[in-house]
Amino acid sequence: MLGSPEFPLLSKAGDLTIGGAFSIHSQISNPPLSFTDVPQPLKCSRINFREFRFAQTMIFAIEEINNSSSLLPNISVGYKVFDSCGSTLPSTRAVMGLMNGEERTLGKSCSSQSPVQAIIGASESSSTIVMLQISGIFQIPVISHFATCACLSNRKEFPSFFRTIPSDYFQSRALAQLVKHLGWTWVGAVRSDNDYGNNGMAKFIAAASQEGVCVEYSEAISRTDPSEQVARVVRLIRGGSARVLVAFLAQSEMDVLLEEVLNQNMTGLQWVGSESWITAGHLANERSSAILTGSLGFTIKKTKITGLREFLLKVNPRQDPRNNLLREFWEETFGCSVQASLQGLTQCSDSETLQDVDNPFTDVSELRISNNVYKAVYAVAHALHNMLNCGLGGEALNQTCTWKDNLDPKQVVKHLQHVNFTLQSGERVYFDGNGDPAATYELVNWQRNQAGDTGFVAVGSYDASLPNGEQFTMNGLNITWASESLKRPRSVCSESCLPGFRQAVIKGKPICCFSCIACAAGEISNFNNSAECSRCPLEFWSNEDHSQCVPKVIEFLSYGETMGVLLAALSLFGASLTLVVSGVFFRFRHTPLVKASNAELSFLLLFSLTLCFLCSLTFLGRPSEWSCKLRHTAFGITFALCMSCILAKTIAVVVAFKATRPANTVLQCSAPLQRTSVLSCTSLQVLICVLWLTLAPPFPYKNTAHATERIILECDLGSPIGFWAVLGYIGLLAVLCLILAFLARKLPNNFNEAKFITFSMLIFCAVWVTFIPAYVSSPGKFTVAVEIFAILASSFGLLSTGPGELQYAYTMMFAIEEINNSSELLPGVTLGYRIFDSCPSIPLSHQASLNLMNRTIPSDIYQSKALAKLMKQFGWTWVGAIRTNSDYGNGGMATFLEAAEKEGVCVEYSVAIYRTDPRKWFLEVVDIIKKSTSKVIVAFADGTDLDILIKELHAQNVTGLQWVGSEGWITYRYIASSVNYAVVQGAVGFAALNAHIPGLQEFLSSTRPSTTPGNRGLVELWEKVFSCTLTPQAEAHSQGSVAACSGTESLRNTNTRFTDVSDASLMNNVYKATYAVGHALHMLFTCTDGRGPFENNTCADKENIQTWQVLHYLTQVNFTTKIGENVFFDELGDPVARYALVNWQMDETGYILFETIGYYDASRPEGEQFEMKRDVKAIWAGENLEVPRSICSESCVPGTRRAFVKGKPICCFDCIICADGEFSNRTSETAGFLAFTLALAVFLLGKITAGTLLVYLKMCVLYSLNVFMLSDAVKCDKCAPDYKSNVERNSCDLKAIEFLTFKELMGILLVSFSVFGACLAMTIALIFFHFRQTPIVRANNSELSFLLLFSLTLCFLCSLTFIGRPSEWSCMLRHTAFGITFVLCISCVLGKTIVAEEPQCRRRGDPENPPLSQDGDIMLGGIFSFHSSWKDREETYTHKPLPLECTRGFQFAQAMLFAIEEINNTTNLLPGISLGYKMYDACGSIARSVRAALALANGNDVESAPSATPCTKPAQVQAIMGETSSSPSMAIATVIGPFHIPLISHFATCACLSDKTKYPSFLRTIPSDYYQSRALAQLVKHFGWSWVGAIRTNDDYGNNGMATFTETARQLGICLEYSVSFFRTDPPDKIQKIINVIKASTSKVIIAFLSHLDMDVLIHELSHHNLTGYQWVGSEGWIFDSQTAEMNGHHILDGAIGLSIPKAHVRGMREFILNVKPLNSSDSVSCVRCHPEFWSNEGRDACVKKEAEFLSYKEVMGALLTAASLFGTCMTAVVTLIFFRNRKTPIVRANNSELSFLLLFSLTLCFLCSLSFIGRPSEWSCMLRHTAFGITFVLCISCVLGKTMVVLMAFRARLPGRNVMKMFGPAQQRLSVLGFTLIQVIICILWLTISPPFPLKNFKEFKDKIILECALGSAVGFWAVLGCIKPRYETQGRVTNNHYAFIEAAPLGSADWVWSRRVPPARLRTTS
Repeated sequence: MLGSPEFPLLSKAGDLTIGGAFSIHSQISNPPLSFTDVPQPLKCSRINFREFRFAQTMIFAIEEINNSSSLLPNISVGYKVFDSCGSTLPSTRAVMGLMNGEERTLGKSCSSQSPVQAIIGASESSSTIVMLQISGIFQIPVISHFATCACLSNRKEFPSFFRTIPSDYFQSRALAQLVKHLGWTWVGAVRSDNDYGNNGMAKFIAAASQEGVCVEYSEAISRTDPSEQVARVVRLIRGGSARVLVAFLAQSEMDVLLEEVLNQNMTGLQWVGSESWITAGHLANERSSAILTGSLGFTIKKTKITGLREFLLKVNPRQDPRNNLLREFWEETFGCSVQASLQGLTQCSDSETLQDVDNPFTDVSELRISNNVYKAVYAVAHALHNMLNCGLGGEALNQTCTWKDNLDPKQVVKHLQHVNFTLQSGERVYFDGNGDPAATYELVNWQRNQAGDTGFVAVGSYDASLPNGEQFTMNGLNITWASESLKRPRSVCSESCLPGFRQAVIKGKPICCFSCIACAAGEISNFNNSAECSRCPLEFWSNEDHSQCVPKVIEFLSYGETMGVLLAALSLFGASLTLVVSGVFFRFRHTPLVKASNAELSFLLLFSLTLCFLCSLTFLGRPSEWSCKLRHTAFGITFALCMSCILAKTIAVVVAFKATRPANTVLQCSAPLQRTSVLSCTSLQVLICVLWLTLAPPFPYKNTAHATERIILECDLGSPIGFWAVLGYIGLLAVLCLILAFLARKLPNNFNEAKFITFSMLIFCAVWVTFIPAYVSSPGKFTVAVEIFAILASSFGLLSTGPGELQYAYTMMFAIEEINNSSELLPGVTLGYRIFDSCPSIPLSHQASLNLMNRTIPSDIYQSKALAKLMKQFGWTWVGAIRTNSDYGNGGMATFLEAAEKEGVCVEYSVAIYRTDPRKWFLEVVDIIKKSTSKVIVAFADGTDLDILIKELHAQNVTGLQWVGSEGWITYRYIASSVNYAVVQGAVGFAALNAHIPGLQEFLSSTRPSTTPGNRGLVELWEKVFSCTLTPQAEAHSQGSVAACSGTESLRNTNTRFTDVSDASLMNNVYKATYAVGHALHMLFTCTDGRGPFENNTCADKENIQTWQVLHYLTQVNFTTKIGENVFFDELGDPVARYALVNWQMDETGYILFETIGYYDASRPEGEQFEMKRDVKAIWAGENLEVPRSICSESCVPGTRRAFVKGKPICCFDCIICADGEFSNRTSETAGFLAFTLALAVFLLGKITAGTLLVYLKMCVLYSLNVFMLSDAVKCDKCAPDYKSNVERNSCDLKAIEFLTFKELMGILLVSFSVFGACLAMTIALIFFHFRQTPIVRANNSELSFLLLFSLTLCFLCSLTFIGRPSEWSCMLRHTAFGITFVLCISCVLGKTIVAEEPQCRRRGDPENPPLSQDGDIMLGGIFSFHSSWKDREETYTHKPLPLECTRGFQFAQAMLFAIEEINNTTNLLPGISLGYKMYDACGSIARSVRAALALANGNDVESAPSATPCTKPAQVQAIMGETSSSPSMAIATVIGPFHIPLISHFATCACLSDKTKYPSFLRTIPSDYYQSRALAQLVKHFGWSWVGAIRTNDDYGNNGMATFTETARQLGICLEYSVSFFRTDPPDKIQKIINVIKASTSKVIIAFLSHLDMDVLIHELSHHNLTGYQWVGSEGWIFDSQTAEMNGHHILDGAIGLSIPKAHVRGMREFILNVKPLNSSDSVSCVRCHPEFWSNEGRDACVKKEAEFLSYKEVMGALLTAASLFGTCMTAVVTLIFFRNRKTPIVRANNSELSFLLLFSLTLCFLCSLSFIGRPSEWSCMLRHTAFGITFVLCISCVLGKTMVVLMAFRARLPGRNVMKMFGPAQQRLSVLGFTLIQVIICILWLTISPPFPLKNFKEFKDKIILECALGSAVGFWAVLGCIKPRYETQGRVTNNHYAFIEAAPLGSADWVWSRRVPPARLRTTS
């Protein structure tokens, strides 16, 4: 081993030795390193009393083991304790000393046994890791008491490591759960910069992240860090927003951190500590308590070690005088010296005792870590004991005995892994697979006791062995928080997000820092701090707060909305209209017209059309399975039936007319064939529908894809193929009908049915062709609306196309006898009869279903409806229903149920019974009746069937129910027994009216059996009544003992049913039926030929009467019987439905009476059909005299509405209060009527609109329906738009009217703003008008500007129409005025924005002659700033501004002249060619530079051309020299770049000019600023200036140069304190700001990237402030400028340095410049021609601008023409008013008023368009004047032409046989005017598009004037416009044969004369 041996601080020999490594000293002194001698060992100082206690605890435990007889008996245990000093280097020496012993050197291999069997320690994780990396090679076990790093649990890396303290893995997780439990999601973290802190904090951060806790910062410190580092960490903690600090620190780092925290007085933080320092007693002093009181942290549980305190108190240097550690401990404890003091300390006496000392060594109140040392020693002892115990009855793990002298460390490790023992304190010790103990902690809180001392109070615990959720527990004690507060501190980064919001993580920050963002539509969050919003289910949507999902609004086309009401109304209207047409057809069915129209098919067509209209109703309402299936199939079938009828009618028409043609053998279409065709065509559609409904039927579908916030409830087609097949089949039939109708178009004119069919089919096809795209593209409920509309529209189109029984037999015989004996009825005609027994057979019933049957008893339909009305009459809305299970019962009950539903009556149950049903079913029916709540039973049953049920009810005593019966049993005497009466007492029902037929009873009583063979009418009755036989004797003998009838028998003395006529109701029907036939035959026999009802007015053949003829007359009978009853039949063959209302009553004798208590007559008006007998009292169920009640729910009071209960009928409902704005009451019809009456009156007064009136009408109808149809309000009615509901919701009160008035504050403010804006716009307009001749106004496009200001004034004023009470005119005006004015305004702005591209050969402004010029073969241009500044000028804005007057000299220009002279004089360069030049003065101005460049490129000649004309003229110069500055050079290069004229600059240095893509023709003879800027940066770097300021010129030169310098300086590490810019024209205050920046700066070097002109301005200002002492670094722009150096403030620039181009000497230039002198006029060789826009003055020594001439408003001619134009306009307006005032007079009407008004209007425009020719020509005026003139005159001449043609046609129409006026009617007149005008408009558009007119300066007419005129652009366009007018003159001129035509032709002739003499003088062109 290298180095001096390491000796233990404490040691003792023994049979076995345990090593220890503790941080007994806490401070290390590093020895000086000379690198020449062996370094001295590290010196440790400052004893750590706590660690010394740990070492003594180890010795105490070893002493206990040595004194124990049960543990390692007869074996002594020794120890060696080394000092690790809390550092890795001493720890390395300690572990080497423990392993190697005290030998200096060892052999080549380590073969000896380790001196120690195990090592206890170290206290730090890093030190422990170092020890393990060395001892682990030899598998020597290390048991740590305080190394908590989770990394040590790695068994692969540290297989021999154990510890008695839990891993930081558990502590870190426990800390994270603690922070989460207390609601702290935003914490700070500080850790020890070692394995303990880094690993622990890493685990904590990972666990905290899982718990949702964020760490604001995580800093690491070490006790060896400089104080600045610790102070920085404290400042970071202090500046953080987290109020909780997790300190994962070792005790030594905590001491360092706490000291700095105290120095900075940082309080108020909640500390959360690790177990390393949380129970450190030395920290709980008065000084630290202010900071740490309230701290929380986990620590291992404290315990008590018996005898440890006494052992510690015995520690004394006298135990081992040679032990330096004991001596050092004693000296530091008592502050004395054991030996003679050399440092001034007193010598220790022997009286010192530890009993009086209170320090961490003697403090055993918190034995936590010491207990870990104690457990570690005992764990080693138990492992060694187990190894050595094989001879004492135990077995070693390796099955071999181990001796103390031969201990293998691996065996010790294995036995340590399996130790499991319990200490005296009861604590169990064992290790898991990783060498870790069970992880249990106490949660301690720093609290002050009553004495003011700080203590560690356990407030909770953590046990990692428990399941999740149960590991962390609190014991309920009060916790002291930071600053001794009793309120838990909050530490969050962001406040919680409320429901309806979600967390949005802020970019760059942890997840705990978030913004709260409202959930999107359709998403919700219903708890705080939701990380994301949850999307609502498909059928739900978010509420306004986005906190919960509410059901989406379900949308479908309902009856309640306006569209549904309209469509339903149209449907019902169409159906009603069809029924009316049917009625008309039926009324006139015998007329030839109807007969010819194929009445049968017509009626079938009208029936199908009615169904077509009604089937559209199935598309309204909430879709259901049945409605979805019904709507499309019903529509398809009904329309197919309709189309089939039309097709059959069309075929019949075509075939009929073809069959009537000669020699045509086509058979007429018979009626059976028509029926077959209709049936077959309809059947095919039925088949398609059946297949559709079978394979893929339609179904209700909730469409959530179209609209996100609502559900569209619609019907899915199921199979689109089925739908389009149905629709296609209808379309096929329609097309066939259309084709056939087209074929029949040439039928005779008086047969127009084919035309109507054609028209109907066209409508039908058009509707359905447009239906397809509309249906596909319409969304939601509008799809249904489109389909309904298509059905209704096509239906309206199709509408335009334009039927015991023996008693009854003898009653019949009686009636026939009466007829035969009558002289009035069928005189001379005898009626016979044949009566058969039908034995109630079904064939007869089938025959009754034929349309040929009439009857004298009403149909059950009427009885069923009457029963329903009876229910409504007595207020029974909740009934039960029983019926016979036969056609009678089922059919009648079905009709009753339908009628009851319409009457608002609900049926609780409906059951069927039949006499053959088993008794079990009757008992089930009884149970249904018993369980029901309805008190009324409607029995539509046969008496025999009902009798069985009544007896079952009687058996179960079911009474008290009100029975309502049909005529089938209500008067059936067979069941009228007392037993049955007990059940059905008080029953009511309808029966046929009884009647008394005089003589019938006598006839029946005198009747005797017939002797006619086969006539056995009374034989069976006679034989049964008299018990005799009428058969022959032979047959009588064969029958036995029955006696033969004597012949004396008579029915008069018998009481049989045959002779009982007390109830002759049915016999009366037979009687009436017989007489009806008699009357029909009577009419047949009395018919007169020529007046008959049959074909050709014929009568029936009386010798061959046909049954259908009798049927015809039967439908016409109308007679009165002798008992006064009127007999007739309706169209169905039914009589009038009249019934008696009978009531079951019992008299005193017990006889049951069928008492008639009222009557029902269906022929009476609605509401008068019931008539109750006042003299008869009804008996009700239970012998009550009052009508019983039978309802499901009580009525709703006014202000409420019925809400139907789901799953129950509509009569069962709840009452819900009406919503706001709705009402209900019982007098709704009155209120509705009054409301409508009032609304009508108000409407007539003009106070409300027609739409509002319709709302009132709708309300009135709804209210009436509510009262007449329902007893309660089904729904609350909305108040009228002008009303609101009252508090009780039973009426509506008038709403308060609110609108924006002129009187309220907002209205006043808005009016003020509007008027102010209008005034402001008008003021600006006046200012513009006043200065209209100034250049700024003229340059601002004055025409558009005036129009813009005018439109803005209108915009401001149109806002006034939005204020005040809305009226019809204001509502129409406000939006239209707003739209028009704003469009006008925007159009002006758009026109001003879109600037037409100027031709590149045109130049604006005054031309300018070059100051220096000389002709030559080749011309060079020069642009120099001869003058560097210009004089200020006053802008008056009334006159054109004067040119800039420049000042100062032009050296560079003379240099160019010198060079040209040299070239011209040399023979080597351009021999024989002279160079000329033109030089312009730019004066340093960009604008002047551009003007000069254009002048050099174009020359002085101004040649304006249309924009489409290319510039073909060559450039005037071949190259341009200049300009001096970069910005002008850029402008020049941009202008001349497209012409590729080279520009060569001598001083434009901007790097941007090197871009060849932008400046392809630019060159320069000076380097780019790019290189200068980089050179300046390198210069600054060279001199070590890294902190500089920068000033630059605010132009391209300065900005680009400084940008390059800044970038290069940054790359070189140079920083700019400031960078400012200015320009020499900036105001002084801006330069003053720059000076203030320089004064406030700390940099002493200024980089000035300025031009010399700007530098002059800056130096001038700096000199006033005497700012010296700065080092200036300049650019070449000013660094060598002599003028700058000569300024008064040049001393400010003393020492300035900068970069410049090299200086050069040009031979002869000085002399050339010195010879420059003015050119004398007498020396001129030639005269110079003035610019075309200039003319020489009188002295011929200067050019003056020519006078521009145009026709203006100010001169006399312009004023006269303007006055004439306005006069003509006014005259035309007056004539127009006169015409309008007298427009009804004959003279005006005969004058073709329509064309006259249009002519006057066009004349007004003609007069006004002449104004566009006056004034200075501009682009828009040039284009306007000719086109406006052309269009208005063509309109005018077209009107005159139309009037002339009318005159011509009128006079020619007077000639006989002429009808020419039809050729030129009003329509043709309008068409001609429109056509001619449209041609002219097209010509003008083509002219303006191809080559429009433009303003032109005419220099040719006058030499000294410029004529401003409009060039035509295209002469062809102009003459085309003019030529379009002239032919019309010639047309009118021909009509001269009347005075009227002459009057019109005269002015046209004069106009023709003027235009034919249009002469060219320029001035006259405008005037003409």
